[in-house]
Amino acid sequence: MNILIFAESIARNTGGGRSGILAMAQGLAEKGNMVDLFVTTMGEEGDLESSSRNLRIKYFKCQFSIMGMGFSFQLMLACLSKIPKCDIVLIHSIYKFHSTFIAFLARKHNTPYVIRPHGSLDPFLVGQRRSLLKLAYISLFEKKSFLHASAIQYSSKLDQNLAQLFIKNSGQGLLIPEGIDEEQFNVIPNLHWLSMRFPRLKNKTTVLFLGRFHRKKGLLILIQAFQLVAKKHDSVYLILAGNGEKNVIDEVSQLISALDLGGRVELTGYVSDEDRRNLYGSVDIFVLPSYGENFGLGVVEAMCCRVPVIVSNKVGIFDFISEFNTGLVVSCNANELAHAIEFLVLNPNERVKMGLNGRELVLSKLTQKIMARNMNDAFHQIVDNAKTNTFLK
Repeated sequence: MNILIFAESIARNTGGGRSGILAMAQGLAEKGNMVDLFVTTMGEEGDLESSSRNLRIKYFKCQFSIMGMGFSFQLMLACLSKIPKCDIVLIHSIYKFHSTFIAFLARKHNTPYVIRPHGSLDPFLVGQRRSLLKLAYISLFEKKSFLHASAIQYSSKLDQNLAQLFIKNSGQGLLIPEGIDEEQFNVIPNLHWLSMRFPRLKNKTTVLFLGRFHRKKGLLILIQAFQLVAKKHDSVYLILAGNGEKNVIDEVSQLISALDLGGRVELTGYVSDEDRRNLYGSVDIFVLPSYGENFGLGVVEAMCCRVPVIVSNKVGIFDFISEFNTGLVVSCNANELAHAIEFLVLNPNERVKMGLNGRELVLSKLTQKIMARNMNDAFHQIVDNAKTNTFLK
């Protein structure tokens, strides 16, 4: 198949969004498909073009942007030429002019297209900045794009249920969990990386948050919960790794100071891929108390490294964690989160068991290859159905 994937951005500050899109594109290419990934340079200036076997990534500069929505005439021209030659189009970004334009072109040329909301229709996110504009855009444009899509691809049941609060679709719903390249995590990490960088953490029990600093991540709840744990357990430390929105970083720093936790919390800033693996290999517990997460690739990475996890019930992967006993699921509540952290702090044998369960879960269900196989099979079915319908007409 010839597959066109559009994503507004794969800038490094998009965190799991970047790695998820690249893994998805690479996985489909490895199945023998010719994959073109069109992205804009919104958020980051990338190379104008890069390619590997069966995968071509092309960046398009935006001439201007309005309220975060970019406009690239070169991208529009490229899509005018490319879409009629495609077998199927995957639209990753919504609330974007380019996404709406690509869906329109696909309908015009009878090219089947799949929309992947990727958590963008979570009510928590819809209710954040520019909520009225988002609701207006959904009503005026997205509903039509969704209605005529061949399928809507979701990463989790939670992702699907939340999206359907806003948009109905008469077509097929594809529930395909995300996956990681597990081979990246087969490299033995430096188990002493953390204590070498932060000597006071040697022989301590460490709790890790690793991701983009954003209000939806529940960082303030995590800090409040950690204060409750820190009062009772002198050997427990919190690591907040990653970067993101400056105002959120400032809020986090201010709360740490207000709660007098400066000696018990480490903020690492940006973490490279290699250091990320070393971090997972050095910590005892991984936490993601997010208010909204369509899946949670960082959770999958932690489990692949045998780290027990604690997530909120707003993280899409929470049902896997409960079913396979790879960690604990809590609500977005500081007291409940504190109890969960304390339980794992006091039960190292449970941490080991959950970590092993997590590794087994990832290898059996949540790898890039498994995701690519599922997407490839589903896309072939959609393309075959489209050809059959065209023939009958």
